[in-house]
Amino acid sequence: MPQHVTARVAVAVAVCAALFSSAVHSQAPSTRAPSAQDAPTFRSSVEAVSFEVFVTDAAGTPVTGLTVDDFELLEKGTPQPITTFSEIVIPIEPGAGKAAAWGIPPDIGTNDLPSGRTYIFALDESIVEFGILRTRQYLRQFLERFFNDNDVGAVVNVGRALATDGQTFTSNRQLLLKAIDKFSGGFQPRPKPPTGPPYYPLGTDLGRNTVDPDTKHRLYGLRTLVESLATIPGRKTVLYLTSSIGFDMFHTVDYHDGVLMQTAEAAHAVISAATRANVIFYPIDPAGLGLGGSLEEKMDFTALATVTGGFALKDSNSFMQTFERIQRESSAYYMLGFNSAYAKRDGRMVPVDVHVKRPGVKVTSREGYLAPLGETRTTEKEGDRSAALDAMASVVLTRGVSMRVFAAPFRTARREAAIALAVDINPETLGLTEQDGRRTGSVEVTYSAVDTRKRAYPGGRHTFNVSLTEADYAEARAHGLRMVSTLALPKGVFELRVGAASGARTGSVVHHFEVPDFAQGRLAMSGLALTTSRLAPATTLKPPPNIKAPGASVKCEPPSCIVPLSRETPSGDEPLRALASPAVARRVFDRAEELVVFAEVYENGRQAAHRLTFAVTLEGEDHTLRSMASETRASGGDQRNPTTQAFTVRASLRDVPVGRYLLRAQAQSDGDKDATAARAVPIEIR
Repeated sequence: MPQHVTARVAVAVAVCAALFSSAVHSQAPSTRAPSAQDAPTFRSSVEAVSFEVFVTDAAGTPVTGLTVDDFELLEKGTPQPITTFSEIVIPIEPGAGKAAAWGIPPDIGTNDLPSGRTYIFALDESIVEFGILRTRQYLRQFLERFFNDNDVGAVVNVGRALATDGQTFTSNRQLLLKAIDKFSGGFQPRPKPPTGPPYYPLGTDLGRNTVDPDTKHRLYGLRTLVESLATIPGRKTVLYLTSSIGFDMFHTVDYHDGVLMQTAEAAHAVISAATRANVIFYPIDPAGLGLGGSLEEKMDFTALATVTGGFALKDSNSFMQTFERIQRESSAYYMLGFNSAYAKRDGRMVPVDVHVKRPGVKVTSREGYLAPLGETRTTEKEGDRSAALDAMASVVLTRGVSMRVFAAPFRTARREAAIALAVDINPETLGLTEQDGRRTGSVEVTYSAVDTRKRAYPGGRHTFNVSLTEADYAEARAHGLRMVSTLALPKGVFELRVGAASGARTGSVVHHFEVPDFAQGRLAMSGLALTTSRLAPATTLKPPPNIKAPGASVKCEPPSCIVPLSRETPSGDEPLRALASPAVARRVFDRAEELVVFAEVYENGRQAAHRLTFAVTLEGEDHTLRSMASETRASGGDQRNPTTQAFTVRASLRDVPVGRYLLRAQAQSDGDKDATAARAVPIEIR
């Protein structure tokens, strides 16, 4: 039987089986601890293919603990060596996780967390009328009930939309919800011409392959999305909210020869990239029961899901059951990578079979992948790029060098705010060399920011040659090897990307934060900077003060790049000049520590003499409040210009019970009860 007929039959059988089975299956979630091995990074060349494999027992429970020797992989019937292997087990937290207690995200970014799931919420412009409200409603429920603290998500508009309507990858539910609430749908699909013969080559102008201009925009949007996701390692779960797939899935998978129209080529590229890079589609029609369309449309939904490894929801209201199953399937699986022996770029379906050498188990994986079609797209030439720059370029966090990132805005006399930046690096992940009682090595840190319009703001690139005594190394292990610096940004919402490297080891963090308009309101407050008792000077690195150019690269050696805390000279460009110790990027503190909170309060406009109070409280998960520290001082009078009041308060944690808290800082004027400003950050006390 010809290969293209075999591919068509295989997909048709799978689609029919899916259409006549329940859309949601019961399966117990795994309680196994996360694997210590991170998701493998696969080569980006077309010869490298990764496959996701689910293994369950007779009761449908995931089978864990298998090794690479338990698997056999065949490409077109020929066994292929498995070059990369990993077992992925991600715990499922009840509800939306710990951060939901207050609905306030952490004020720091980190890659020092267990692996989470990667979700993409793709919103199609074919959704119109009441489907728009249902899309917002159901995705809000998904984020509130099934999106856990360590998960990352992105909101992508498929088709025509404002550049600011989406949301890049983040764990911040509020940012994701804000982007989802902006979704306004698009255009009603245009009527299709009468259906032609049941099968005909892709690229013709007959029947269902006639693509209207609206669908063309959507196809190109999908292609851009999937090809960008292919560069991210691991499983990418796409919740594709749409009313219509827009192209004939059978003809796409069935391609075996001929010239394609641009739109048909885009459809083929979507499936080809998805099936080779673990981009799993879950097409969902928000219209629900009774408005799911024709059998032909249902088959296209199910075919897209089946070919990429997911399942579809159309003409059904089982949204919560569907979301629960999506979460389960994204939480326990095996990742297998191999180098394909199929060298042709002919666009045909390449069958792949995965077997487990253990009786009584069921193996579920994709039927194969679509080979690329045509020449390889040109990519950026490799130049003299540093490892830290490469790590920073990632749109999601990468592990290797573990670190935490803190960024807080402070008002300046200029239009731009000064961003206090602290990067705490775990020295154990740097691979420092031990010699003569010291730990030595080179550490490179790179950072920059991007706003919602994709405008880039250069930051800095600094290389530090460190040499730590055993005492300093022990201090760095406990509290981090810290780099402090500043960054100038205008008001707006930003994505801060920080990369770090030491030798071949790299890591990156993507952190979202907002620079407010400090001129709004009677009172405004800067970000909150936290620190504890005096920190060891040798574990805090700071670029030399003579480096002013944005994005400048600097390399320094001790003692010039070590911050001498006892001799640090205040500078107008240093927003934390009043803080005796450098700000820390950790938010877990010991009860024996004394917590120091620093913030600036800005009073706008001329004000009569009054008293200004700055107070810090802790709110427990049961919403009880504990007063920690406060300071009141005189302000106002005949001052004509906006004034800045810097507050530093100390709070002992000795009598605070162990647990999670929301640290609230509030400033209030006794001359105007409505003049208040506040900030809040989640912390934990152990």
